[in-house]
Amino acid sequence: MKKHHIKVIVFAFALILQGATPFFARDAAKQLDFMSITHENDALAGTDKLYTAGTEISFVYKPWMKPDNDRILYRNTATLGQLVFTPQDIKQSDPIENDRPYAGWSYLSVARDAVGASRLDSWKFTFGLVGPDSYASDIQRSVHQFLGSASPNGWKHQLKNEVGINLHRSRSRSVFRAQLSNDKSIEVIEKGSLALGNVDTSVSKGIRLNFGKNAWGSHSIGRVGGRPHLQPTLSRYSNYPDVPQPKRFYWVLGVNASYVFHNLFLDGNTRKPSQSVKKERIVYEAETGLVYAKSNFQVSALYIHRSKEFVKQNSSHGFASISLSFKR
Repeated sequence: MKKHHIKVIVFAFALILQGATPFFARDAAKQLDFMSITHENDALAGTDKLYTAGTEISFVYKPWMKPDNDRILYRNTATLGQLVFTPQDIKQSDPIENDRPYAGWSYLSVARDAVGASRLDSWKFTFGLVGPDSYASDIQRSVHQFLGSASPNGWKHQLKNEVGINLHRSRSRSVFRAQLSNDKSIEVIEKGSLALGNVDTSVSKGIRLNFGKNAWGSHSIGRVGGRPHLQPTLSRYSNYPDVPQPKRFYWVLGVNASYVFHNLFLDGNTRKPSQSVKKERIVYEAETGLVYAKSNFQVSALYIHRSKEFVKQNSSHGFASISLSFKR
């Protein structure tokens, strides 16, 4: 790893730990509330290609309210993550024309969420490294060797080292709610997001249905790149730290569409020659799964099916996501 890369990483990490960024309030950033670990992998869906793995560890700090507004709850989050992408055929050692290039991205994120009665607004800034310095190739090879899986042979042709910077704005809001019994409920959540940066520039719009026990106000369900929330919004259950939360167990079904202006992992390096493919501008995604949560613990298991991301992709792709959140 180059010295300037190390310096930049250390500086960014220091910002996250010390809260020396506009995303963090000084008092709130000092108190860790809960941790969240999320892993997505296509091996859980029976494949080993394309978007093959994503992992995030998030540290979510104590919520607070501004003195002049007791209807909005704020949270800060710091996240360490890594994404791994491979072509459809990982046995080939030579570059494969019209197939997705090998790529890895290791990153740090800081985010602030504003939680209201029926909505969740988020800002997130992400900084990281794409290429050999992400160490995605080393990790995937080690995992495959440990599991006795087929070795990915083309990592020497991965995208070159490049600093990745992205700003992400997202909003979700409840558009329909119904109480079916004392604890059974249904909710429809509309969500939208905008991403700007050299890694990802896109707009997304989606909708999700929550159905089950105490399902109201659950805007986050455990996805890499999503918002880790142990507790629902203020709408139905108080989000104050000292108030016990009811148990929740619900089923989710969602769909999402994205218009992709730029994707570094498909378009290739910004300033260096690298392998690339012609991307699909519109990408669809469907997700379904189960979420169980109580005051100090949440676990979710989801299956996600994504449409083709580039023109020569053989078929759509599926992967699974498992997320665990717990109080410190």
